[in-house]
Amino acid sequence: MRETKVLENEYLAVFKSQNHAIYLYGILIKKGIQTKIIQTPCKISTSCTHSIRFSEEYMDTVKKEIIDSGIKIRGIYKITNYKGKKDYEKVY
Repeated sequence: MRETKVLENEYLAVFKSQNHAIYLYGILIKKGIQTKIIQTPCKISTSCTHSIRFSEEYMDTVKKEIIDSGIKIRGIYKITNYKGKKDYEKVY
């Protein structure tokens, strides 16, 4: 069995389009949620998409805003660290 640990309780919301990621990022920033928009890691998607990185404390708010805005996402992934390398576990 592989040993993993959560990396600072951070998550990625992965979107189907860059526009959706930017749109939701703007909503979250206006609500005062600390987040960052990043390019989606190749381990998750090989296409050119963007993700929003956020901490676990904002999980419910991020999910609510995704649902309320009607944005389709590829998923939400927990960022883990295995032997010094980042890995991603789909949680939603």
